[in-house]
Amino acid sequence: MKLINLGSRAPQDVPHVRFRPGLVDHLLEAAAFVPVLATWIYILYCYRQSGGDIPSDLWASGGTALGLFVLLGACGYCPLRFINFPFRVGRHNVAYQYVLALRCIRVMNVVICLDLFFAALSACHAWANVGHAVCVLLLLAALAGYMALAWRGR
Repeated sequence: MKLINLGSRAPQDVPHVRFRPGLVDHLLEAAAFVPVLATWIYILYCYRQSGGDIPSDLWASGGTALGLFVLLGACGYCPLRFINFPFRVGRHNVAYQYVLALRCIRVMNVVICLDLFFAALSACHAWANVGHAVCVLLLLAALAGYMALAWRGR
């Protein structure tokens, strides 16, 4: 079990929160890795099919997908003092708001990695641009859902 310091913004009567990622958190991390793996498999497939002459957009989307997967994956384990909450955190809701923020980061990781997979596909296939629009809508829905749940739990 991880002991997490709440930092200077926390109320004085709530010095520590214990958080251990659950099954849902690990499943979200695995779901974020699947589009990254699919992106690199697609890049290697295009590389072999074209004889080494592929657009640089493929390399850029693959590298960006891997980098953001690692960055957002690490942010899913950050301490509470690095999170700016949209509402005041008190003794009664600190654990709920913290877990909600971390799960929002993990959901955003899934959607962004999926969007970068569609970016790699759109370098060679025009139909993949629809995936961009769907991913933007999913990202907006995730952020709106987080704000609604954070507002309700304040």
